[in-house]
Amino acid sequence: METLLHGRTSSAVNPGNSASDSGGESRLSLGQIGGIAVDPEGFFYLADPAQHRIFRLSPEGELEVWAGSGKAGHRDGAAEQAQFDSPQGLLWDPKGGLWVADSGNHCLRYISRQRRVTTFAGTCVAGYRDGERDEAQFREPFGLALGLDGSLYVADRANRRIRRITPTGKVTTAAGTGQPGSADGPAEQAQLLEPTALAVDKAGNLWIADRHRLRRLSANGHLTTLSQAEAGYRDGPLAEARFQTLAGLAFDSAGVLWLADQDNRRIRRLQPSGQVSTLAGGDEPGWQDGPVVSARFQRPGSLLALPDGSLVVADAGLPGLRRLSRVVP
Repeated sequence: METLLHGRTSSAVNPGNSASDSGGESRLSLGQIGGIAVDPEGFFYLADPAQHRIFRLSPEGELEVWAGSGKAGHRDGAAEQAQFDSPQGLLWDPKGGLWVADSGNHCLRYISRQRRVTTFAGTCVAGYRDGERDEAQFREPFGLALGLDGSLYVADRANRRIRRITPTGKVTTAAGTGQPGSADGPAEQAQLLEPTALAVDKAGNLWIADRHRLRRLSANGHLTTLSQAEAGYRDGPLAEARFQTLAGLAFDSAGVLWLADQDNRRIRRLQPSGQVSTLAGGDEPGWQDGPVVSARFQRPGSLLALPDGSLVVADAGLPGLRRLSRVVP
């Protein structure tokens, strides 16, 4: 385990105040880390919901403000003038660009490679409505995932639903009635409590972090709870496993599902065989790198599984980014 970004010691130039009274640069540190994403060149993107900004971290470790004026609001246009409100989930578009779940604005935004910000979906008024993406409504969108057919899945957290945006721009409800609950079954009858993180497997199934429950929406539209219904901490067969608060999900190339169990302060993994194990973390909070048996986290959150087999963890407690080197199953 190693630290990629230490939120208390790393800072970026503040584009809104580039010079101080003494003639030097004004620096800006991270306030929080919500969602994270990575592009093909190895740049990391971090959503800071506390400062209403998107940061970018270069492969060389240079941090910069990528988009957002720092003032909560809704404004499209040039990145440095654009406004967000508590951005959360991030997802890199394979065509080039970044999707942002602009949670406080109840809509999805898009940042192009040219750093132009547009509203991708939603009216930016809280509500619930399917239809064309510029007419649809969301309520606190959170996690994002890309389906095998190019559809964008959205954890519509406060609406307690999973939404799907097709490549043609239609917004539909993939699962959830809107009533809080944990009922499994056909997607249109199933209930969710608070969906946050999402991940898609090689078969096209959507895995959902629903508080302490790990759930799966099959490609044919059936929602199933796979872990124990009670919160806690237990490894073993998935049907017997317990989690406390699932805050991050990511599949690696081997089909292993990595899970950030935030309030248990652990990184867990689900093997394709169905066995859950703990790889790193423990009961005591901390920020300790080194061998996984001694590594400690504050509040592990969003996850990224990289092509080289390593895992990037957004530790919301400092905040900062950690990397777990490639682990042989």
